[in-house]
Amino acid sequence: MTQLYEPENVAGAFRASDHARAWCARGHEVTVLTGWPHYPKGEIFEGYEVDALGEEWCGPVRVLRSRVVARPLTSFVRRIQNGLGFLWFGALNAVFRKRDFKGPFDVVFGTSGTVFAGWLGFVCARRFKLPFVVEFRDLTFEQMVATGSRREGLGVRLMKAAELSLAKRGDRIVVLTEGFRDILVREGVPLSKIFVVPNGADPCPVTREVSPDVLSFGYFGTLGLSQDIPSTIEWVARAACAAGREPRYLIIGEGAARGDIEKTIGTDRYPFCELLHGMSKDDLEKHYAACDMTVVSLRKAEEFASTIPSKVFQSLARGIPVLFLGPEGECSRLVSENRVGLVLTGTPDEDDRVLREFFGSPDWETELAAMRERALALMDERYSRRALADRVVSVLGDAVGVNPDGCGVS
Repeated sequence: MTQLYEPENVAGAFRASDHARAWCARGHEVTVLTGWPHYPKGEIFEGYEVDALGEEWCGPVRVLRSRVVARPLTSFVRRIQNGLGFLWFGALNAVFRKRDFKGPFDVVFGTSGTVFAGWLGFVCARRFKLPFVVEFRDLTFEQMVATGSRREGLGVRLMKAAELSLAKRGDRIVVLTEGFRDILVREGVPLSKIFVVPNGADPCPVTREVSPDVLSFGYFGTLGLSQDIPSTIEWVARAACAAGREPRYLIIGEGAARGDIEKTIGTDRYPFCELLHGMSKDDLEKHYAACDMTVVSLRKAEEFASTIPSKVFQSLARGIPVLFLGPEGECSRLVSENRVGLVLTGTPDEDDRVLREFFGSPDWETELAAMRERALALMDERYSRRALADRVVSVLGDAVGVNPDGCGVS
């Protein structure tokens, strides 16, 4: 159960579709229940005619598409409406059109990018009388606090109750970071049923097409409040100044903060910055090739210390180092300990010193090339999508009481 799936161009859809294909390649049978494709603009993709429950095949994966409330996800309220619509229509299909699901199934896996998709997984598991595994790609109640909501506020308390209640109902739980696991344990979820399977991507190095006179950065992903993207523009300018190059910064994506970014770059202060609308994964490749580094940013809030944005893995899989701006935590450690980028996690003066020391060095281009090699090696050794899919399917097998691949549960 996943609210987003291919051909939608977003991290949750990438993870779900890559894992489903990998499982099919290992001989498993996979049925995906998702919505009609509409992200990010809130418009149903061309070529799709919406029905209460539709069926198609995406390669070897059988995909059921349930009705959704399709509208631009430009606010928190609209995201809630979108998620609730997916839960409501999906539950109706599970209750009244169970035959159309064409089981039998062994296990239900609900991936909670939004908690509502996870709850739909729980509803279907109970309807089909099957084990239920839930995956938390984010903990939304922590994100809400990080972006300004009060921890004791009604919205945060309701979201926290929804996520923790779902976690306690799962027979097994998959989380993407150790920090997420620790938060759930602290909130009373048994450690024994939580398994950490990080995000990842298969290495796909790009042929670089950069200018020797320009230091080029790219931000490709959701333009949300969590990312604080306007503040990254000044750091790009400082990095280029330290390197003695002309700056170039390309921002591509959709989200609630897009208007703020447009206002920021609409002045004469940042002529090197360009903002484009979201595009397909294939169209994005030429823009990756034009980058010296990609920017990955999070607000410097303690609640984001456990978050590793998926765009880190997408960049490193292409052999492109990362400039990370955010809190000290799992993401900054991944980048710094593996020497695949730079991290700006301190005060403004400290971060400025990091940039000047790196780009002011006469060997910075050589070190950036070494980062590219280390990035590809890291993704191949530890974060390939196939290996991670095997780890998830082992958790599913553990919930059923079998080990389908003989690869063990980590």
